[in-house]
Amino acid sequence: MSLLNAAVKFIKYCSVALGSAAADWLVFMIIHFSGGANMLSQATARITGGLFSFTANRYWSFSSENTRHITVEGRRFILLYIFSYFTSLGLFYLFVNVIGLSIYLGKLLSDITCFIINFIVMNSYVFHNRRGLSWAANNIIRYIIRQRGYPFRSGNYHGGKE
Repeated sequence: MSLLNAAVKFIKYCSVALGSAAADWLVFMIIHFSGGANMLSQATARITGGLFSFTANRYWSFSSENTRHITVEGRRFILLYIFSYFTSLGLFYLFVNVIGLSIYLGKLLSDITCFIINFIVMNSYVFHNRRGLSWAANNIIRYIIRQRGYPFRSGNYHGGKE
């Protein structure tokens, strides 16, 4: 990937991140000012931002319009999202409850950290054409089966009847 192409992707990603952050912060503020708990506000806001992020990044930032890959990309995004979600909550808890920062500064710092991690992983894994972890695991299992000579490897297994 050329430097220019990477820069364009990053600018698009930043634009989507602004929209995602707006949705995230809006939900956070609504729940928080409605009397919701801090962690509930953060958790719900992250889910809202995540849904916006996947849709906009898939079709615009990373231009991945091949519908055959939506399940692969969706699975990869969910893995990243789960990691990012718990990283965000953990950092938020650390910043607010352990270090004692304000909830707004704690949210901002946890969001910035996740923003950087998410771009790197989305660009190099989620919306990339490389084969994924399930493909590698499947090949390892096939290799082990071939090496051990299990009877079903060549189709000559008879369910225990010889």
